[in-house]
Amino acid sequence: ATSGARVRTPFMSGHEAPLAYAAARGFRAVDLPYRNSTLSMLVVMPSAGTLAGFEHSLTAGSIAALSQSLRPTIVDLRMPRFHLIARVSLSSTLSALGMPVAFTPRADFSGMTRDERLHISAVLHETFVAVDEHGTEAAAATAVVMGATSATVPQVQVYVNRPFLFVVHDVQHGTPLVLGRVE
Repeated sequence: ATSGARVRTPFMSGHEAPLAYAAARGFRAVDLPYRNSTLSMLVVMPSAGTLAGFEHSLTAGSIAALSQSLRPTIVDLRMPRFHLIARVSLSSTLSALGMPVAFTPRADFSGMTRDERLHISAVLHETFVAVDEHGTEAAAATAVVMGATSATVPQVQVYVNRPFLFVVHDVQHGTPLVLGRVE
Protein backbone atom coordinates (compact mmCIF):
# COMPACT_ATOMS: atom_id res chain seq x y z
CA ALA A 1 0.00 0.00 0.00
CA THR A 2 1.21 3.53 -0.70
CA SER A 3 0.81 4.35 3.01
CA GLY A 4 3.38 1.69 3.90
CA ALA A 5 0.74 -0.46 5.60
CA ARG A 6 1.00 -4.20 5.20
CA VAL A 7 -1.53 -5.79 2.85
CA ARG A 8 -2.44 -9.48 2.60
CA THR A 9 -2.54 -10.71 -0.99
CA PRO A 10 -2.67 -14.14 -2.67
CA PHE A 11 0.79 -15.26 -3.73
CA MET A 12 1.82 -17.75 -6.32
CA SER A 13 4.91 -19.83 -6.08
CA GLY A 14 6.28 -21.82 -8.91
CA HIS A 15 8.90 -24.44 -8.92
CA GLU A 16 12.52 -23.51 -9.34
CA ALA A 17 13.15 -22.61 -12.96
CA PRO A 18 15.96 -21.16 -15.04
CA LEU A 19 15.23 -17.46 -15.55
CA ALA A 20 17.23 -14.36 -16.35
CA TYR A 21 18.11 -12.67 -13.03
CA ALA A 22 20.08 -9.67 -11.80
CA ALA A 23 20.79 -8.17 -8.41
CA ALA A 24 22.68 -5.02 -7.59
CA ARG A 25 22.78 -2.46 -4.86
CA GLY A 26 19.24 -1.13 -4.77
CA PHE A 27 17.25 -3.79 -6.63
CA ARG A 28 16.60 -7.39 -7.62
CA ALA A 29 15.17 -8.26 -11.05
CA VAL A 30 13.88 -11.34 -12.82
CA ASP A 31 12.69 -11.65 -16.42
CA LEU A 32 9.60 -13.80 -17.12
CA PRO A 33 9.35 -14.81 -20.78
CA TYR A 34 5.97 -15.07 -22.46
CA ARG A 35 5.31 -18.47 -24.01
CA ASN A 36 5.55 -18.55 -27.81
CA SER A 37 6.32 -14.85 -27.97
CA THR A 38 9.13 -12.35 -28.42
CA LEU A 39 7.86 -10.49 -25.34
CA SER A 40 8.97 -10.78 -21.75
CA MET A 41 8.02 -9.23 -18.40
CA LEU A 42 10.86 -7.81 -16.36
CA VAL A 43 9.95 -7.67 -12.65
CA VAL A 44 12.10 -5.21 -10.69
CA MET A 45 11.91 -5.05 -6.90
CA PRO A 46 13.77 -2.01 -5.57
CA SER A 47 15.12 -1.97 -2.01
CA ALA A 48 12.48 -1.31 0.64
CA GLY A 49 11.30 2.29 0.66
CA THR A 50 13.00 3.29 -2.61
CA LEU A 51 10.30 2.55 -5.20
CA ALA A 52 9.47 6.18 -6.10
CA GLY A 53 13.09 7.24 -6.53
CA PHE A 54 13.94 4.11 -8.49
CA GLU A 55 10.92 4.59 -10.76
CA HIS A 56 11.81 8.24 -11.46
CA SER A 57 15.35 7.24 -12.41
CA LEU A 58 14.16 4.81 -15.10
CA THR A 59 14.83 5.65 -18.74
CA ALA A 60 14.78 3.52 -21.87
CA GLY A 61 18.58 3.36 -21.54
CA SER A 62 18.55 2.25 -17.90
CA ILE A 63 15.93 -0.41 -18.64
CA ALA A 64 18.11 -1.69 -21.51
CA ALA A 65 21.20 -1.71 -19.26
CA LEU A 66 19.28 -3.57 -16.55
CA SER A 67 18.10 -6.12 -19.14
CA GLN A 68 21.67 -6.63 -20.36
CA SER A 69 22.84 -7.33 -16.80
CA LEU A 70 20.49 -10.32 -16.47
CA ARG A 71 22.18 -13.73 -16.21
CA PRO A 72 20.74 -17.26 -16.35
CA THR A 73 19.94 -18.35 -12.82
CA ILE A 74 17.81 -21.03 -11.17
CA VAL A 75 15.13 -18.90 -9.49
CA ASP A 76 12.65 -19.90 -6.83
CA LEU A 77 10.16 -17.11 -7.59
CA ARG A 78 7.29 -16.19 -5.31
CA MET A 79 5.18 -13.17 -6.16
CA PRO A 80 1.64 -11.87 -5.87
CA ARG A 81 -0.98 -12.61 -8.48
CA PHE A 82 -2.20 -9.39 -9.98
CA HIS A 83 -4.58 -8.07 -12.60
CA LEU A 84 -4.35 -4.45 -13.72
CA ILE A 85 -6.38 -2.39 -16.17
CA ALA A 86 -5.40 1.19 -16.95
CA ARG A 87 -7.61 3.48 -19.02
CA VAL A 88 -6.15 6.80 -20.15
CA SER A 89 -7.32 9.61 -22.40
CA LEU A 90 -4.40 10.72 -24.59
CA SER A 91 -6.13 13.67 -26.29
CA SER A 92 -4.54 16.45 -24.22
CA THR A 93 -1.13 14.72 -24.26
CA LEU A 94 -1.11 14.36 -28.05
CA SER A 95 -2.30 17.93 -28.44
CA ALA A 96 0.53 19.16 -26.19
CA LEU A 97 3.05 17.05 -28.14
CA GLY A 98 2.34 19.01 -31.30
CA MET A 99 -0.90 17.94 -32.93
CA PRO A 100 -3.52 20.35 -31.51
CA VAL A 101 -5.12 21.11 -34.90
CA ALA A 102 -6.22 17.46 -35.28
CA PHE A 103 -8.64 18.02 -32.38
CA THR A 104 -10.28 21.10 -33.93
CA PRO A 105 -12.63 21.73 -36.87
CA ARG A 106 -9.55 22.99 -38.80
CA ALA A 107 -8.24 19.39 -39.01
CA ASP A 108 -7.70 17.98 -42.49
CA PHE A 109 -8.55 14.29 -42.73
CA SER A 110 -9.64 14.54 -46.38
CA GLY A 111 -7.28 11.64 -47.16
CA MET A 112 -9.67 9.39 -45.23
CA THR A 113 -12.95 10.71 -46.59
CA ARG A 114 -14.31 13.73 -48.40
CA ASP A 115 -17.95 12.97 -47.48
CA GLU A 116 -17.75 15.02 -44.29
CA ARG A 117 -15.13 17.05 -42.41
CA LEU A 118 -13.60 15.03 -39.59
CA HIS A 119 -11.57 15.86 -36.52
CA ILE A 120 -10.36 13.70 -33.64
CA SER A 121 -12.71 13.96 -30.69
CA ALA A 122 -10.84 11.55 -28.39
CA VAL A 123 -7.87 9.19 -28.20
CA LEU A 124 -8.41 6.47 -25.61
CA HIS A 125 -5.79 3.94 -24.52
CA GLU A 126 -6.33 0.82 -22.40
CA THR A 127 -3.67 -1.53 -21.07
CA PHE A 128 -4.37 -4.91 -19.47
CA VAL A 129 -1.81 -6.99 -17.53
CA ALA A 130 -2.51 -10.20 -15.60
CA VAL A 131 -0.04 -12.46 -13.80
CA ASP A 132 -0.91 -15.80 -12.22
CA GLU A 133 0.34 -19.39 -12.00
CA HIS A 134 -0.52 -19.95 -15.66
CA GLY A 135 1.80 -17.18 -16.82
CA THR A 136 1.49 -13.56 -17.76
CA GLU A 137 -0.79 -11.88 -20.24
CA ALA A 138 -0.63 -8.33 -21.52
CA ALA A 139 -2.52 -6.38 -24.13
CA ALA A 140 -2.85 -2.77 -25.11
CA ALA A 141 -5.26 -1.04 -27.43
CA THR A 142 -5.60 2.54 -28.53
CA ALA A 143 -8.78 3.89 -30.08
CA VAL A 144 -8.97 7.11 -32.02
CA VAL A 145 -12.53 8.39 -31.96
CA MET A 146 -13.35 10.60 -34.93
CA GLY A 147 -16.08 13.18 -34.72
CA ALA A 148 -17.91 14.72 -37.61
CA THR A 149 -16.48 17.88 -38.12
CA SER A 150 25.52 -22.83 -20.20
CA ALA A 151 28.00 -23.04 -17.32
CA THR A 152 26.98 -23.83 -13.74
CA VAL A 153 23.85 -21.86 -13.11
CA PRO A 154 23.55 -20.08 -9.75
CA GLN A 155 20.40 -20.45 -7.67
CA VAL A 156 18.47 -17.73 -5.83
CA GLN A 157 15.14 -17.16 -4.13
CA VAL A 158 13.18 -14.08 -5.19
CA TYR A 159 10.29 -13.31 -2.86
CA VAL A 160 8.45 -10.29 -4.27
CA ASN A 161 6.88 -9.18 -1.00
CA ARG A 162 7.05 -5.39 -1.32
CA PRO A 163 6.13 -2.81 -4.00
CA PHE A 164 7.69 -3.52 -7.39
CA LEU A 165 7.83 -2.36 -11.00
CA PHE A 166 7.33 -4.38 -14.15
CA VAL A 167 8.23 -3.76 -17.77
CA VAL A 168 6.71 -5.75 -20.63
CA HIS A 169 9.33 -5.50 -23.36
CA ASP A 170 10.30 -6.82 -26.76
CA VAL A 171 13.23 -9.16 -26.08
CA GLN A 172 14.90 -8.87 -29.48
CA HIS A 173 14.95 -5.07 -29.62
CA GLY A 174 14.74 -4.27 -25.89
CA THR A 175 11.83 -1.92 -26.53
CA PRO A 176 9.72 -1.26 -23.42
CA LEU A 177 6.00 -1.58 -24.27
CA VAL A 178 4.27 -1.36 -20.89
CA LEU A 179 5.66 -0.02 -17.60
CA GLY A 180 3.70 -0.59 -14.41
CA ARG A 181 3.89 -0.32 -10.64
CA VAL A 182 2.35 -2.70 -8.08
CA GLU A 183 2.01 -1.32 -4.55
